[in-house]
Amino acid sequence: MTLALLLTAASGAWAQTQWESGDCTVTLNNGTLTVSGNGGMAAYLNLSDRPWDGNSGDITSVVVESGVTSLGFNAFSCFLTMTSVTLPEGLTAIGPNAFNSCSSLQSITIPSTVTSISEGAFFDCSSLTSITLPEGLTAIGGLTFSECSSLTSVTIPSTVTSIVDGAFMGCSAITSVTLPEGLTTIGAAAFMSCSSLTSVTIPSTVTSIAEYAFMSSSAISDVNLYANPDNLTWGDASMDFKDSKATQCHVLAEHLSTYQNKFSSANVTFVGDLQPLATSKPVEVTTNAAEEGATFTEASFQMPAFDATADYELVRDMSIQMTATMGDGTDGVRYRVKKAQQGEGYEPADLNMMQVLALVAVNDGIEQKALTQDQDYFCRIYKLDEQTLQPEGDGVMLYDFDFAPGLYALKAFAQDDSDYAGETALSNTFKLFQGYEVEVAAKEFITYYKDEPLYVEDEAAELYTIESVNGDQAVLSDRSDAMPSNTPMLVYNKSNETKVILLIPCAEPDMAVTVAPEFQGTLNGTTIAASTEGQTNYAFNGKAFVFVKNAIEVGPNKAWLSVNTGEPSARITLVFDDETTGLSEKGIVNSEKFATATWYDLNGRKLDKMPTKKGVYIMNGRKVVVK
Repeated sequence: MTLALLLTAASGAWAQTQWESGDCTVTLNNGTLTVSGNGGMAAYLNLSDRPWDGNSGDITSVVVESGVTSLGFNAFSCFLTMTSVTLPEGLTAIGPNAFNSCSSLQSITIPSTVTSISEGAFFDCSSLTSITLPEGLTAIGGLTFSECSSLTSVTIPSTVTSIVDGAFMGCSAITSVTLPEGLTTIGAAAFMSCSSLTSVTIPSTVTSIAEYAFMSSSAISDVNLYANPDNLTWGDASMDFKDSKATQCHVLAEHLSTYQNKFSSANVTFVGDLQPLATSKPVEVTTNAAEEGATFTEASFQMPAFDATADYELVRDMSIQMTATMGDGTDGVRYRVKKAQQGEGYEPADLNMMQVLALVAVNDGIEQKALTQDQDYFCRIYKLDEQTLQPEGDGVMLYDFDFAPGLYALKAFAQDDSDYAGETALSNTFKLFQGYEVEVAAKEFITYYKDEPLYVEDEAAELYTIESVNGDQAVLSDRSDAMPSNTPMLVYNKSNETKVILLIPCAEPDMAVTVAPEFQGTLNGTTIAASTEGQTNYAFNGKAFVFVKNAIEVGPNKAWLSVNTGEPSARITLVFDDETTGLSEKGIVNSEKFATATWYDLNGRKLDKMPTKKGVYIMNGRKVVVK
């Protein structure tokens, strides 16, 4: 009983833990994390580097005391149970990812002294409904409020001059946003996918609207654009707001023709009916009393004529000459994927999400024009059975796609309010793959060459390169699980059966690798020239490098030996630290060194004598292949 109580007291809510962070002290007590001190917190590039990371699931509130000037990188990221935050006056900077993915946080007040909120500071705070931004703030960092799906409105201070890329991307509940005079830059995808935002006013001081700034914010029907078009850069305006010019962009009458000419590709209808902004100078009205000689100032109002117009729509069946494609529209297009950096699943290895979106296209074959996503159609991706090429289950929307390796196709469906109806057929097939697969026979090697670092996690696979070539021997490096980019290598299958080995792209390994200059590789395939008197070339046959008499073709990602010194040999065998792997089937009976050595098989069993059967063995701590 006493022991149980002691354990409860040590590990439960009564425990208080304290750590140092930069110029600050961090204390956890009864679910509240308190930061005190004079100066800034430390930065933590990885969540696991935070001293309090193991307690993050117990934290329900954060209190930052007066004297703390900055919050560190990832300081409170992924505090999933935290519901309240108190920040002091005197705080000047909120670091990158400081409150990233705090999914239970509903509101926060930013002190008036804060001048910098860095990228991702409130990314994916999905319960955050409101936030007050202080005057004095000059920039809103990239992805700062991205995916804050409960945020309904935001007022941006007049001191903010730039809204950086993706700042409010995916804020699907936001209905209004106030952009101040003085703002000059709206970054790429800054308000992308703000699907509840209905209107926006862009002040006269804006000189740059980056690409996709309002992409997929399809509820916006009116844009009041006060900027002077002669001074404005508007990147890829064809992808912003609603598609098919359904959004009205109201501009000053004096700017109408310039907008229509300069931004003809914008998917808006320009209307020159915007009234100049009211100035601070009051309007003076003089009236006179009804006395002799007096006059009255009169004002009259005239209603404009009311014109009625009738529209008609031609609805086209998407199943007739409509095609949906991924990439270049051909079958068998391949895209490499990798394990997701956050969470489970996979993600594109060579593309970002904007590039993935650009791969999808739907074309009207009758009118010979491209349709516009969100306005005319939406897509679903279907996993295919690789034998029957039939869909397995229901398709998923692109934003729900997990990018798992496999064979896929997509299909487009007409939007309810578009000029199209129905759906297209399944598109071209495309394949997602993880890493590079190579087939290696049992107890054999293959050569491989790639312009990116690779590693293997298969226990049966080992990677080597050739450190030097001496006469008829190629000396191998130490065994490795990874090799740097642009390193010709040998992939060894130590199992007793042919295997498909996955070579997975990775970060450059922190290792020094010596590669013999004779060991050469190709990315795109080439011809190994016939050997000459001064140059002897060798191609690999799985076990050794053999003399090239006549020129031969080699495929991409292969390697060979090209030797320009010494007498040519018929073959060059592989050796580990000068111990040959090329034993004959009968063994080397005349070598006392081999005959008297201590031998083990790969299961660790000691042998009575030198082996005579083919296989891989351990001799005096060295790996030896008996052929």
